[in-house]
Amino acid sequence: MFSDNLKAHEVFGTQRSVPVNYVEREDVDEELLHNLERDRFVVIHGGSKQGKTCLRNHCIEEKEHAVISCQYNRGFEELQKSILKGIGFETEVLREQTTSEHTKIRAKATAKIPGFGEAGGSGEAKAGTTDKQVYETLEIDPTDVNDIIRALEDIRLDGYITIEDFHYLPIEVQRKFASTLKALYDRTEVTFVIVGVWLEENRLIVHSGDLAGRVVSVDADDWSPDELREVIRKGENRLNINLDHKFKNYLINNCYDSVFIVQEACLKACQRSGVEEKQASKTTIAEDINAEEVIDEVVAEQGAKYRAFLRKFADGFRKTDYELYKWILYSVVTTDTNILETGLGIHQIMSDIEEKHPKTDDLNQGNLTQSLERVVDLQIEGNIEPIILDYNSNDRRLDVVDNRFLIWLENTPEDTLLNLIDVE
Repeated sequence: MFSDNLKAHEVFGTQRSVPVNYVEREDVDEELLHNLERDRFVVIHGGSKQGKTCLRNHCIEEKEHAVISCQYNRGFEELQKSILKGIGFETEVLREQTTSEHTKIRAKATAKIPGFGEAGGSGEAKAGTTDKQVYETLEIDPTDVNDIIRALEDIRLDGYITIEDFHYLPIEVQRKFASTLKALYDRTEVTFVIVGVWLEENRLIVHSGDLAGRVVSVDADDWSPDELREVIRKGENRLNINLDHKFKNYLINNCYDSVFIVQEACLKACQRSGVEEKQASKTTIAEDINAEEVIDEVVAEQGAKYRAFLRKFADGFRKTDYELYKWILYSVVTTDTNILETGLGIHQIMSDIEEKHPKTDDLNQGNLTQSLERVVDLQIEGNIEPIILDYNSNDRRLDVVDNRFLIWLENTPEDTLLNLIDVE
């Protein structure tokens, strides 16, 4: 239950929990709830700061699911162990496998798994022991989906498991996990929800064709002007204010459909107008505030991150003859932002590079494809989080998944951008 006397920063701006001005979107929230009711596995995807986590938190109660956050360089075995721990298992290494590089683990369910009911393991310590607890356990190979299924059956798990930040996993781990989801769908009562930063609809199905019909994608990236206007209206009502209609119109028409920019710009408008909390009487604000300047200010706060991104990305993983990551960025920063909104095809990138690259005779599309397939790895290695670029291998398209970056590009002189990536 929300307080009736809220501060401006508790209404607008970035929130840790579901914001008080949360707007349900028919094609998003209802689609997610509909498919959860059908026990379908769901992928929630979209750009950075577009409401994926808020959507999940709004539609699924905390007590109904376990949340596992992915980390870069986490292997498949580590991911599976994290899932077991997330649903209430305690694990320890039992013994080394003699037939593989993997280890078997000893797994015991804790006394209660929140929201899912009583667990199956006992947790009793062996009499006379003081330094080691011996459980009634399952012996599990975490790389074997059959063992994971057996563990889920042992505790009678019937709920949601959410895998957050799936895009941070190495691509081979994503593919391997996708291939296990079919068996988990067919043989358990658990519903998996996968959350990731990408724009393509069928990424998991591309990873594993067996998931067709079992996994549904929900695009959290799409915000219509009416939905963004409703976000503002709900916030205005909570604070008993009206934002100037010219301010709102400019903001909605020039935010690149970014709910983050809308929220942050409204907060800055409140701050500039001296509105710190709910007003005693209806108050109109932002009549003399330039919405363009406010948007620029919101985006400029990310400027240091974007400059660091360009420099680190241009350097690539190591020094190479072709320096393709620098030239990928050359194509990005010299392309109109209206085109970047819909993605940059590999043929266009190749054409842009061939016009300027000093070694075009030996350059081929295979080299470029290999580099594009690792753009997320490069950003994570450079500590660029959230990521800014993503490669859609199915459509062979480079996507900008941070709408703020598009505005920053539009407002930064091209010669400055070229200097940052060291292209003359």
